[in-house]
Amino acid sequence: MRMVYLSACADRVLPLRITVKYLAAIAAIMLALPAGLAGQATVTTERNDNLRTGQNVNETVLTPANVASANFQKLFSQTVDGYVYAQPLYVPNVNIPGNGVHNVIYVATENDSLYAFDADSNTGNNFNPLWHVTFINPYDGITPISDSDVNCYTGVYPQIGITSTPVIDMSTGTIYVLVETKENGNFFQRLHALNISNGQELSGSPVVIAGSVPGSGAGSSGGILTFDPLMELQRSALLLTSGGNLFLAWASYCDNPPFHGWVMSYNKATLQQNGIWASTANGSDGGIWMSGSGLATDGRGSI
Repeated sequence: MRMVYLSACADRVLPLRITVKYLAAIAAIMLALPAGLAGQATVTTERNDNLRTGQNVNETVLTPANVASANFQKLFSQTVDGYVYAQPLYVPNVNIPGNGVHNVIYVATENDSLYAFDADSNTGNNFNPLWHVTFINPYDGITPISDSDVNCYTGVYPQIGITSTPVIDMSTGTIYVLVETKENGNFFQRLHALNISNGQELSGSPVVIAGSVPGSGAGSSGGILTFDPLMELQRSALLLTSGGNLFLAWASYCDNPPFHGWVMSYNKATLQQNGIWASTANGSDGGIWMSGSGLATDGRGSI
């Protein structure tokens, strides 16, 4: 049995580096028992479920005896183009067009990349990603946001691209990811919906994150508080509810004002915004950081 070990940095701790700056070792594959069938536990959201428990309640094989240094070890690693703050996700038995069926690890980086890697080996055809999508184009002035843009050098740095953990909808084979970019001096956050088999954008994707609420808080104008895509860091993991809505939450960069704790919801099928709330609409310094974890929901749909 092989077990996928999914790791990323803890909050405010730099990801692992390899010899070249900005490359990060991110998806280590661990040997749990003698090689056989790959484990089939699907990891589609941060900490495994919408309660953020981290549980795998279907585990029946691993024990303290067999998870030991003699037979539990790193098999291989892959490299990516930026730091990894988001938790990698895992889906078994994905049909990759023209490349057969694979167990797949999905990894997002601060250089605004999303990778799909084979989870069982990095040899032969699996040396390269199964697919790789980049959301930037430096030649056209589209780059990640930099730490100097937000005047914050101790949080997420030196780039801010994809910071939060994406979420996968297994019913449609869709991965949702929030991407931040700087485009010729302007700043954007976009919600993307991609096919997990090939990384292609789905119809209606992406949508620009925007919105406002009534309020007199810091940064407001004329009794309206408007979301600022530069000042708001989308750190907490995306939440996909059973009702078909995506929830996202924001905090700050180094507590640099003005910032507010925003929560927005989007219909998963249309990507149309259907809810918006600011925790400090008439004040300031609200934030929903979650240390990288996500908003949670119970069986009744309460968030």
